[in-house]
Amino acid sequence: MLGRPLANPKCSVLGNSGKIGKSDLNSIEPQTTILILLIMISSLEDLTQYLERFGQQFSVFDTPLHYNFKEAGERGNSFDLRAIWDGTVVQNRPIDAVTLVDNHE
Repeated sequence: MLGRPLANPKCSVLGNSGKIGKSDLNSIEPQTTILILLIMISSLEDLTQYLERFGQQFSVFDTPLHYNFKEAGERGNSFDLRAIWDGTVVQNRPIDAVTLVDNHE
């Protein structure tokens, strides 16, 4: 349930093969587990396909937004900040977006 902290949360991290199916989620307890899929998909279309495949139980890192911020930093004053949301998960499916500005790597 959104907005309620998980009791004794567990964190499961799946690899970055990008080939995760619903069967991979069978052993996960949905009320007590946070699942993190470490994959950086830059295409909004591909991210939307993941969301449609997994339904409401899944959110994605908004990698297109990450790259928009990267481009804004590189271009400086020539970047129009009104375009920062263009082509992002936040713009298209905000409830499914996990935003990040920079990766830890």
